[in-house]
Amino acid sequence: MQYKRFRTYVISVFNYAIRMEMIMTNPMEYTHVSRDTRERKSENTKFYNRDELNTFLDCANKSGDPRKYLFFRVLAYTGLRRGELIALRFSDIDMKNNIIHVTRTQTDGENFRPIIQTPKTSTSVRDVPVDAQTMNYIKDWKLELMQDLMVLGNKWNGKEQFLIPSLARNTMLSKSQPNAWNRSICKRYGLRRISIHSFRHTFATLSMESGNSLFDTQKIMGHAKSEITEQIYAHQTESEKTQAISNLADYLKN
Repeated sequence: MQYKRFRTYVISVFNYAIRMEMIMTNPMEYTHVSRDTRERKSENTKFYNRDELNTFLDCANKSGDPRKYLFFRVLAYTGLRRGELIALRFSDIDMKNNIIHVTRTQTDGENFRPIIQTPKTSTSVRDVPVDAQTMNYIKDWKLELMQDLMVLGNKWNGKEQFLIPSLARNTMLSKSQPNAWNRSICKRYGLRRISIHSFRHTFATLSMESGNSLFDTQKIMGHAKSEITEQIYAHQTESEKTQAISNLADYLKN
């Protein structure tokens, strides 16, 4: 029916607005056209808590493809956008000082063909610190990638080599590939699935839960306004809300 097609178009528009961080949620999530569209409740919580994230990463590590683990670890530990990570080259990584220089992103060009361009805002061009363990994974992956490309008969592109490429032709990873990885990991291990963009929400939430300030989290994520970061963090976990009520009850005791 036509209304289903129109609904799909509207959903796509709102999803694009979410990727551009113009809005936080897709209002179409609360609309239904048939019973089979109600199976998406598990995706409505927009982030993983710490235990869920660690479980997901453990499962990604067991998948047999090191690209999967590295992709999701970098997303969760740095707050990068999917397009920024896909466009990342080894020339953008300062392994000595543990810094990722974000200067470009993958996006849709003419006829929806993926292109690389500068980020959408000046605040998106930024230096993102990387923890030592994640950088060690990147260093180890570099050596493994060089070997994999050699076996496949593909050329190593030096500093311009994509960090996480499509191995078959050593080209830029498609934006749909992480979605496929995410689905396969969650299906194989029976995990609750969140969207790729929600790993960025996970970073924001866990960053501030760990004690980092709103200002520091905002700068790492490249948000132009602190309100955006605050809206992400507004998704409190059930345990936090329970603790908040307990704290109030303790405070009100005579």
